[in-house]
Amino acid sequence: MTHRHECHMAGKGLLSKETAMARKLKERWKALLAEYGRVALVIYLVLFVGSIVGFGIAISSGLDLGDWTGGKAGTIAAAWVATKFTQPIRIGVTLVLTPIVAGIFRKPEKSSDLPSEPGDESE
Repeated sequence: MTHRHECHMAGKGLLSKETAMARKLKERWKALLAEYGRVALVIYLVLFVGSIVGFGIAISSGLDLGDWTGGKAGTIAAAWVATKFTQPIRIGVTLVLTPIVAGIFRKPEKSSDLPSEPGDESE
C-alpha cells in the first residue's frame, strides 16, 4: 500500500468517525428536545447569545481572529464565526446542564400516599 493510499484511507476513517460523532450528537440533541423542550432550547440560546456577546467583547478588546475570519470581517461577523466554531461545545454543555436546570425548576409532584386534607385518612 502506498503512502498516499494510506493517508487517503486514514482520512476516510477520520471522516467517518466525525460523521458518526455528529450523528450521535444530533440524536442526543433531538432526544433532549423531546424530553425537556423549552428548557433545553432556552439554555442553548442563552449559551449562544453569551458566546456571541463574549466573543464580541473579546474582539473589541483586541482578540485577533484574523485567520478565522479572513481578517476583513467586522466584530459581529467575527464573533459569529468564533461562536459557530464553539457549537459542539455549547451543545455538549446544554446536554449536561438541561437535566440539572429542569430538576431545579420542576414542581414536586403530590404524593398519593399523603392525605389531601388534615384529618382525612382512609384507614
